[in-house]
Amino acid sequence: MVAADVYTSPQHLGRGGWTWYTGSASWMYRLLVETLLGINRVGDKLHLTPHLKKEWDSYKVHYRFQETVYLITFNRIKDSAIEPYLVLDRQKQDDLDTVHMKNDYAEHSVEVWIRL
Repeated sequence: MVAADVYTSPQHLGRGGWTWYTGSASWMYRLLVETLLGINRVGDKLHLTPHLKKEWDSYKVHYRFQETVYLITFNRIKDSAIEPYLVLDRQKQDDLDTVHMKNDYAEHSVEVWIRL
């Protein structure tokens, strides 16, 4: 849980309240998934705009869409001659930052190669 309030009154200065309040935890989750990891769902599309920390060469996310799982790996391109690209189920895609999802009860592999 994440505290919804941090008190400023002198007798409770700095204490967190409403720690059972799940609304603030869900906003923290959205901040991490959408902003840091760069995964934004709009309908049946995943828009992928990752922000890799310079210390990270890659990271993986298992994303569930209804009864279907997308295994997404974000990789840093180190060779300046290689352009960013996206691979869905071993097929290079024309779209560099969007995955069109379908609920087919299968497991799908997504590789996102980015230069940051």
